[in-house]
Amino acid sequence: MKNKRVSREDIDRVLQKLLLSNRRVNNYIFITTEPVDQEVQNYARSLYHATGGIEFVILDCIGFIRHFLHLFHRLRTSTERQKYKGGRQKRDGLILRAFQLRQWQVYFRRRVLDFLKLTKH
Repeated sequence: MKNKRVSREDIDRVLQKLLLSNRRVNNYIFITTEPVDQEVQNYARSLYHATGGIEFVILDCIGFIRHFLHLFHRLRTSTERQKYKGGRQKRDGLILRAFQLRQWQVYFRRRVLDFLKLTKH
């Protein structure tokens, strides 16, 4: 999360850090309080094939909230649809999935509140 505009240099710095790390990353999300420059957004998208499938996304705060609200809605509606299909095994899986969704909601709420505290100043 950045309290300034994301630049190509920021993305290049992340690429360097990922190269030095032993961990495999599939997605990297920048969240910024500033508007996202289209040229930088296109540069981030262009790195997908060059990095072997690492997806870089730059979201402004509203885009970040929209992204997670869509994810929560999709998970909730798929859970509701599957609720009445199958037996005990599916039900147990749905209970676990609902628990995980609740954990994400709590995490997301905390991050949003932290962000609002930062932007208040």
